Amino acid sequence: MSGYRIETTTPPLEAFYSINSRDTIIGNTYYLPKKTAIKVILNNFNPLKEGDYFEVATFYPFGPSITTNNFLNSEYATGFSGGSGMFKADGINSKLNPFVADNEENIIQITRRKNGVFTKENISVFVPINNTLELNYEY
Repeated sequence: MSGYRIETTTPPLEAFYSINSRDTIIGNTYYLPKKTAIKVILNNFNPLKEGDYFEVATFYPFGPSITTNNFLNSEYATGFSGGSGMFKADGINSKLNPFVADNEENIIQITRRKNGVFTKENISVFVPINNTLELNYEY
């Protein structure tokens, strides 16, 4: 799945290198949602085996119109935050604040390895305007 990452900055969405004339007009529709954060609280993180972890990533509509995005049930591409240890538990009780799209349906992905067993869970969550969304987990 390709996507666009929003962290503290947004990279350029698209570049056009094959324009040979200044009278060329290229049109496309882009969706740039308002960025907000949710709270994910993990309690009792006590890794028993080396390599055990708990991590959060999020996926939401963002970027160019692609007609159909079955993963998000949207007409726009997928934006994401997290991955690469960005929102990973680091203590017995951890508060993680991954970015999400305000006023949109988001997918919150929880990945963990506990006692050497890997699991992945995708949760579809609508994030309302002025959200106070808090997800709580026990390790």
